[in-house]
Amino acid sequence: WLYTAHGELYRYAGGKMTYKPLDPGFQLFADAAGCVWVAANNGVASISPAPGTGIPEIGEAFGLPMAGKIDFILASRQGGYWRLADGLVQKWTTNRLEREGFSYPWKSNTRVTAACEDPQGNLIIGTQGEGLFWFDSEGKATSLSTNTGLSYNYILSLCVDREGSLWVGTDGGGLNRITRQAFEVLEESRGLVVQSTCADDQGGLWIGFNTIGPDAFEVGWWKDGLLHRFGAGQGLSNSSVRAVLA
Repeated sequence: WLYTAHGELYRYAGGKMTYKPLDPGFQLFADAAGCVWVAANNGVASISPAPGTGIPEIGEAFGLPMAGKIDFILASRQGGYWRLADGLVQKWTTNRLEREGFSYPWKSNTRVTAACEDPQGNLIIGTQGEGLFWFDSEGKATSLSTNTGLSYNYILSLCVDREGSLWVGTDGGGLNRITRQAFEVLEESRGLVVQSTCADDQGGLWIGFNTIGPDAFEVGWWKDGLLHRFGAGQGLSNSSVRAVLA
């Protein structure tokens, strides 16, 4: 499939080149259902597969509700596609709006240059000048830029590998690798000796410590972000707990 800047759509198959005139555009992709999608300057259209064959035919295209300005479209691995237009990020399936849109977190005159999905199907957007934006399932975006360690704010390409790392190709700042933090310290335990841990059926975690001093405690129960402490005041007489079991 070839789609030119002049609005000419070509398909080469079986040794033959087929041609269909369309409006000028800038993007072309196929979704999981086999439909070919075209992002033209005046909207998005899909070319349906030929009945009974699953082979896309250059024929009648059905248009979707018009958008004033299409900035980007991206096929979703979960079906449908993402459409960035008129300052909104939306999820579409054929000609049906699947998710209500959420507003761009970047400036209106900032160009969108790349996009991909993370392993959970969340959208990642690269821009020209504002770095990248990583959306969660609720549509809230985390901004990653030179302010947070990115080498350059002009993004040209994005790719998530099989380990979940995000590779970011920049326009002059090299290739960046972004990984989620794998480890963190439970702040309430920082600097303490942890000798045993055990999960319980309430979703909590029992922790056996070895502590000294006037504020010493022997056992902790951590749940929902809170650490409940048990020590001499609750009847424990030894500051070193080697084993806990729920």
